[in-house]
Amino acid sequence: MSKFFTVLKFIYLYIAYWLVGLTEEDFYIKKGDYFADLGLYHSAIKYYQKAIKESEMYFLYALIGWCYLNIENDELALDNYRKAYEKIKKQYVTVPLASLEMKIGNKEHCEEVFKNIREERSELPEESLEHYDKVKAYLDKNNILN
Repeated sequence: MSKFFTVLKFIYLYIAYWLVGLTEEDFYIKKGDYFADLGLYHSAIKYYQKAIKESEMYFLYALIGWCYLNIENDELALDNYRKAYEKIKKQYVTVPLASLEMKIGNKEHCEEVFKNIREERSELPEESLEHYDKVKAYLDKNNILN
């Protein structure tokens, strides 16, 4: 049933694009979102990248990183989360980035990123808490946290 509603969203998106005058980047972002909803991450990445060409919105790098995580390409996920982190220090960037840095054994960068979320644990969504706790345990185990 949710695929049916996503198809309806695509139809509505094209109507909004043609009739209302949705901007190119908004059109590409929404299209990427809908493909991601369907689990078609390669297509979502393609449209998020098109949106980046239209405007430098750094949150798109986090969305691309998330897509790469879902297709288990940690290297490209890490690259995109790092690009997002240059401008955005919010939990939707810092938690997965710290987790990826931990996964590859980059202790110093993991610690640097983790410092940005250490005081925000109570504000993290439930799906981020497990990653937060794993990164904290990793840093504690390696005597990295002050």
